[in-house]
This record gives sequence, C-alpha cells and structure tokens, in this order.
Amino acid sequence: LLLGVFRKLYHHANVPKAFIVPAEEPWPQELHGDRLGRRIDYLRTRKKRLSPDQVEQLDNAGMVWSDAEYQVGRIERGLTTYKAMYGDVRIRRLFVVPHGDGRWDRDLWDMKLGLSVLSIRNDGVYEAHRSRFEALGLTFDRWNEPQ
Repeated sequence: LLLGVFRKLYHHANVPKAFIVPAEEPWPQELHGDRLGRRIDYLRTRKKRLSPDQVEQLDNAGMVWSDAEYQVGRIERGLTTYKAMYGDVRIRRLFVVPHGDGRWDRDLWDMKLGLSVLSIRNDGVYEAHRSRFEALGLTFDRWNEPQ
C-alpha cells in the first residue's frame, strides 16, 4: 500500500532509507510518521529470506531492490531517450533533462544527465556497466566529446 502511494507521488519506487511518511494526504492517517524507508531497506537486505510470493508481490508493486542498479537503469534510459531524440549520446556536461517534457520518463525530469555521463567516464563507479553504456554509443574518450 505505502509503496504504491510513494510510487504514485514520486513516479518511481526507489524509497530512500531516510524516508518517513509525511502527515498529509494522500498518505493514510494511521501511517503518518511511519519509517517507510527503513522498512523498505530492511526488506532489501532480507530478500533471500522472503517467500517467493512475498518477492513477487513486492516486484509487482515496483520494489527497487538495488539503488545502484536503479541508478544505472535511470542513466541508461536517459541515454536511450537522448539518443532517440538527437541521434547520438554526445551529451554536453551541463545538460539537464527538461522538467515537464513528456518525451522523457517522469522520474528522469531534472536529472543532470551530462554530469552523470561525466561521472561514468571519470569515477569508475559504473565500470561494471561499461558495456551497457558503450552499446548505446557512449565513448570513454572524453576528448572526443562536447564540453
């Protein structure tokens, strides 16, 4: 129930660990102040101990089991959309997904996609996913990209 409300309001189900249910509509009054983020985090760490039915129910509600994988997926969707619109993934460093632009998934609005690409290239955090980004046409030679 709460995961569904969160998803409807924020257009994703990646509940931060610190999230507390606010005392306002549309949240059920009896759950105001609930530490939803901590409860979701608890479920994430105990996924292997949940029954297959429990996992399926949470999956159907859009449960995000891994924040890292969710973020990689967001960047990948952002790159895919950008490429569909502009023909390549040569994204300027300061490019931000425009808010309210229906061509983009809502959970990507205001995303600093240019800085995400910079991070992919320079930080090594996404090295395990490099082939996914390269498949979209992202190069790791920053000298051949726009500034």
